[in-house]
Amino acid sequence: MNQLSDGTPKGFCAIEEGIERITRKLKSSTHSREDVVLMRLVTSMARHYEELVNRTIRPQHLNAVMFKTLLMAFGSPTNELNPSRLSEVTGESRANMTRICDELCQRGLIERHAGQTDRRRIAISLTATGERMVQKMLPLIGEPLQRVHARFSAAEKRQLEMLLKRQLAGLETVLGKDVS
Repeated sequence: MNQLSDGTPKGFCAIEEGIERITRKLKSSTHSREDVVLMRLVTSMARHYEELVNRTIRPQHLNAVMFKTLLMAFGSPTNELNPSRLSEVTGESRANMTRICDELCQRGLIERHAGQTDRRRIAISLTATGERMVQKMLPLIGEPLQRVHARFSAAEKRQLEMLLKRQLAGLETVLGKDVS
């Protein structure tokens, strides 16, 4: 078994112990132990989720940013996206986003064209091949996600979603921007 009786993963125990030592050393600390533990839990989970997705998409010679680009195009109401918006959402530089779009274009997964609302602006959209790729990959990613989340009831999932959205809103407020 890879967890303690309270459900804490054994690997996270060392992190918690380190946080406890720091908290004791900083007796008049401005941070609370709980705030730091929550931050470390979320960042650890983000790394693990990314690893889970990468394991699934790697055999298709995709990386996380490429797949996110394909997903965003797939989910776009107009079936097109602006590369600069992709850059903002993915956190990638515009130069790297251009490189990623170049590779996806070369592979026939997306295509570039003039934007529908502003012909001067470049837009990207999924090709039929790109759409098939997304449709193929989503179930492959969904299956392990369902196994991860099987520990929660439907009500717990809704509660966790609400709490995480509140946490995201707090981050956006503190940072003064949209971080999603």
